[in-house]
Amino acid sequence: MIYRITYLFFTSICLLILSSCGGNQSAEESTTETEIIATQENADDPLTEDATSLQDRVLLAAMSFRMQNQLSRIAQRKAESPTIKQLGQSIVDSNEQTLSMLTNLAEATETQVPESLSPIQQKVIDSLDQLSGSEFEKAYLQALVEDQRQNIDNLQSLNTEVDNPIVRDVSSGLVDIQEPQFEAVQEAQGEMM
Repeated sequence: MIYRITYLFFTSICLLILSSCGGNQSAEESTTETEIIATQENADDPLTEDATSLQDRVLLAAMSFRMQNQLSRIAQRKAESPTIKQLGQSIVDSNEQTLSMLTNLAEATETQVPESLSPIQQKVIDSLDQLSGSEFEKAYLQALVEDQRQNIDNLQSLNTEVDNPIVRDVSSGLVDIQEPQFEAVQEAQGEMM
């Protein structure tokens, strides 16, 4: 079930990245195609109704931060723009703080977080690693915007829907870290247009 969730999430990101890199499909067509694939794959899956369990949402948050960290490490190496390199460094630095917070969140919710990226996340990383120059920078920023937007929504809903004070405090703290990053990414993306 977790892999289905991460598959759908990161397939959407992959399609958006590919469409922003000069593909013939628009992002809207890609998203629609992803939704059709997701609907077909999950039509007979009774577990999809449980896709919003507390543990699933904590896992998605942890995997999201891990993905952002890996993407930002690549950006530090591959980006040509000093702004993008600095953004990547900033995300890597702040994500060091999130590791202990995510450990507390996982413990409070009895969630097992794998040490590695999911196969879908690895495909996103690999596809971005193949790009260079402004093509890489645009795809990197697009991937971050999508991932961070969904992560903030996920963390905010954890904060408002869960009674556990540890979960609420940690998810609120993670939103406080993620929101300024999201704003910086959007600003960098706006400058590239």
